[in-house]
Order: sequence, then C-alpha cells, then structure tokens
Amino acid sequence: MSKKIRMGRLFNYNSDKTFLLPIDHGITLGPIKGINSYCDTVKLAASGGVDAVIAHKGTIKKLIEENIYGSYSYIMHLSASTALSPYSEKKVLVTQVEEALTYGVDGISIHVNLGGEDEAQMLKDFGYVSNECEKWGIPLLAMMYAKGAENDPNTTSHLIKVAQEMGADIVKISYNGDLANLEDCISNTGIHTVLAGGNYSNNVKGLLTRIDQAITYGFSGVAIGRNIFQSNHIQQLAKMISSILNSEETLEACLKKVEELGNDYF
Repeated sequence: MSKKIRMGRLFNYNSDKTFLLPIDHGITLGPIKGINSYCDTVKLAASGGVDAVIAHKGTIKKLIEENIYGSYSYIMHLSASTALSPYSEKKVLVTQVEEALTYGVDGISIHVNLGGEDEAQMLKDFGYVSNECEKWGIPLLAMMYAKGAENDPNTTSHLIKVAQEMGADIVKISYNGDLANLEDCISNTGIHTVLAGGNYSNNVKGLLTRIDQAITYGFSGVAIGRNIFQSNHIQQLAKMISSILNSEETLEACLKKVEELGNDYF
C-alpha cells in the first residue's frame, strides 16, 4: 500500500505522467555546469513543474537542510562510479534503501549497465535493491544502459524487459531512434517507461518534439537532466516540458514560444 501512495506522488495526478530531473551527475562527471548551483536549479525546475528530483544522498541532505522541498518528490540514487576510473562502467551501490528512507524520499534509483564483464554483479545488486524496495514499499527506478542500445530498438526493448522482470516500477532508457519501435514493448511489459534527455543539445525545438512523440508512443514521462540544469532559463523550459507532458499546451503552442524567444534564449 505504501508503494502505491509513493508512486502517486511521483506522477501527475491528472495525466499519470512524470517529469523527472536527474542531478546525480556530480559523482560521475564532477562539477559540471548546473551541478554546483543545484539548490537554485532545483527551486527553478520545481517551480516549472518537475515532479521528482533524482540525486545522491549528500545532495538531498543539503537540499532538505536548505528547506528546498514541497510539492515535488525526491528519489535517491544508490549507484556510483567516476569518469576518473578505467572501470567507470562498473556501478556499485553506495547507499542502502533503509538509509534512503530516513531522508523521506519517495523513490529509489539505480544504474545498471548490461553487456559488460560486470553485468553479473550489477544484476545481483539490482535483485538485492529490488527486494529491499518491495520489503519497504518504495518505488524503484532502474536506469538501464547497454552499448549500442541508443540506436537499436531490440537492445533497448531488452533493457525494458529486464527492468520489468527484475521488479522495477519505472525504467529510464536512452534511445535515439524511432520511438514507434518501442511502443509494443512498453505496452506489453506494462512498466512505466521514461525517456532520458541525454547530453545538452541547445535544440529546444527538437527536445520538445521528442517529448511529444514519447507520450504518443506510450512513454510515461521523461527524465531530463543536462538539458534542464544547463539551460539559461530553467524555469521557462521546465514549464513548457510540463505543459506538453500533462496536455496543458500543445506542442505547436510551445514551439511558437520558442520561435518568439529564439532558441539561444534557452
């Protein structure tokens, strides 16, 4: 029952869609643009309609200490590795589900890379975290990756299926191809699937169009990190994304706003 209540907090009540803001990049990439000022970033993004923020425990601790919380939720990310290591693809667990619960979060997040020599350990960790989430009644988001998956619908569908079989409630995938190729898999597995925003692109029209397409083909929402926190106008961009996800404005109306403001505005 507690998982159902928490899931309800992660999704918009009217649209059943979710707008996630991942800011867990700091451990992996260091102090990239937008991460150092994460308190301001979260306040702006939340005022723009973000439903939940994904972050590591130190970041969530600081945000709560600064009284930055409200109508949105926090999802604690348990996985980590750094770009400084030759084994950066090997994600390890650095926090426990039970500890995360003491922060009052509404969800747990893990990162799983498949297809490499460390796959077995990451699947084992996935299973352990999934069991703990079920025991404590907290939703689990699985960020699923594999080499080449971004351009291969079969591999991406496999990632979605693995997440569903392992007991995740939400799966985040990165995919650059025709989203129509994933529609059947999303429908058949029944797992809430969110589309990752990827690297910062400075192509707001393309981003908004991609989000609109994702909803058309059965996605439950998006997880937009760098394209939000590296934007020059976080709140305005977040508002447009939220409006499209929740059918408050049409894609055409949002694209017209971008045209009037100019793409460089963002």
